Amino acid sequence: MFMQVLSLDSSVQDDVTKVRRNMLRLIHVGDFSDEAVWHDPCVSFVLPEVICKACNHCRDIDLCKDNYRTTENDR
Repeated sequence: MFMQVLSLDSSVQDDVTKVRRNMLRLIHVGDFSDEAVWHDPCVSFVLPEVICKACNHCRDIDLCKDNYRTTENDR
């Protein structure tokens, strides 16, 4: 995940690619193997087509990643 964050900066992208290759080489994993592909570690649970009672807006809500979800403490 650290390498994903660093690769967002285009000014250091080439250096990040080199470091990533070297790190993968150290653990004996090829650049294009399935083990080298980054997967989001967070679980996702999507409720499809939730309708707002106030405005009738319909959208899918991801309970684990949605920025607009509310909890009791956020009210």
